[in-house]
Order: sequence, then C-alpha cells, then structure tokens
Amino acid sequence: MKKILILGLLLVTAGCGGRVAHPVAATNDFDDRLSCDHLQAERAVNNSEFAELVKERKNDEVNNVGMVLLSPIMMDLSSSERKEAEALVKRDEVLDKLIAAKCPK
Repeated sequence: MKKILILGLLLVTAGCGGRVAHPVAATNDFDDRLSCDHLQAERAVNNSEFAELVKERKNDEVNNVGMVLLSPIMMDLSSSERKEAEALVKRDEVLDKLIAAKCPK
C-alpha cells in the first residue's frame, strides 16, 4: 500500500518540473505587408524575448541545483527555452532579410 501511494505521488508531480515551449514561427503570412518600422520593431521585441529566455535558463539552472537536494522530481529538465531561442534565431534571420530588402540604408 505504501509503495502504491508513493508511486501515485510520483506520477502526480512528474509533470511539475517544466513548461511547454511556445516557439515563434519563422515566417508569417503577412510578412510581405510589414513596413520597415514594423520589421525593426519585431526584431527589437525578439531581442528582448531572447534576453528573457537566457535569464530564465540561468534561473532554472540555479533552481535545479536546489531541487537535486530537495526533490529531484521537480527539476526542470525540459528544453523549452532552447526551442524558443532557436525559433527566435530563425525568425530573426527572416526579419533581417526583409529589413535588408525593405529598409533604406
């Protein structure tokens, strides 16, 4: 009975350690209609989101060290930040091409 209770607790808390990734699309249907200002603003937003992902990853690493000592089940072993950062880099590559084509130098 005790083993079943422990197993149940492990199963209930197993999904608590991470979050689901929400990567941005590299291209959008409306990209060709964006103005130079819109493209540059989206690029700036992506830069700030990337900085937030780096900050989140560093916080997760610190939290994981503490969780190893307290409860390994709660560790964030997901790669959601990495997936989102890679998607931002791909989107930025598309934006850079559009900026080069649309924005006067």
